This record gives sequence, C-alpha cells and structure tokens, in this order.
Amino acid sequence: MGLFDEFIPDPSIACPKCAEGALEGFQGKHSGHALFVWRQGIAHPIRQMVDEEIRWSDEQLEKFRLPADEPIAAGFGTCDSCGYQSSYWVDIVLSDGIWTGVSADGPPLPAIHLNHGWIQCPGCTAAYFLGIRGLYFCEPCKRLLR
Repeated sequence: MGLFDEFIPDPSIACPKCAEGALEGFQGKHSGHALFVWRQGIAHPIRQMVDEEIRWSDEQLEKFRLPADEPIAAGFGTCDSCGYQSSYWVDIVLSDGIWTGVSADGPPLPAIHLNHGWIQCPGCTAAYFLGIRGLYFCEPCKRLLR
C-alpha cells in the first residue's frame, strides 16, 4: 500500500451499482499527500489515517492545504451500502485553495457494449474490460463511460 489521501465528496456521489448508497473514501495523490482525509468545502484535512501516537493534532492539520497548482484525481470510492468499489475517477476542483467540487468532464457516456464484458468508448473507440464496474474513465476523452 502506498501513501494516498482520502477525499470525501459533499454532496456524496451515488453508487452506480445499487443506487442506494454513497461512494466514500476516494483515494488520490498529490505532492503533499500524507494519509490525510479531506472533506469537500473544508480548507484543511479533517483527520489523518495513522496511529494516534504519530497523528498530527487538529491545530497542526489546520496548517495544511491542497496544492492549487497541480491536478488531483481521486478514485476507487467504496459504496457505504453494498460495498461495491467503483472505478469512478473524479478531478478535484479547487477555488481559492478550497476543494469546492468534482469534475469528470460531463456525465457518463453510454458505452458500446462488446462481447464478454468489454466496452468501447463512442468518442475515441478505446476498449476497456468492464467486469463488475458500473462506470469506467476513458483517459483519451476524459469522460466517464457507463
């Protein structure tokens, strides 16, 4: 396991599998990642996912900020209802150094369903193995596929 930060969208993102739960625990990396937990709308990390004896205090955490000059993508949220782990990737959108939203370049596109669990992007024709995933991110098009 590598170091990553956890990102909690607010409002939450609905599970593409069960549609009842919300995706939590999106993982992402940036130049200052240190197992921080970020909640959308709050300028500093809300906690750190490390043992208590080495965890930074709330006062120390308030000094950290997300880097405004680099893109941050986060993915692999897990549904709090059915446990589904999504491949849904989002870009973290910052405004004045505060996480204010997520972007995925629009809503998911309907993919072309090929044989045996493969899908194809209608925009660039890249093909992906879907497996049990409800959504897939097409890197060339910067779009989610469903």
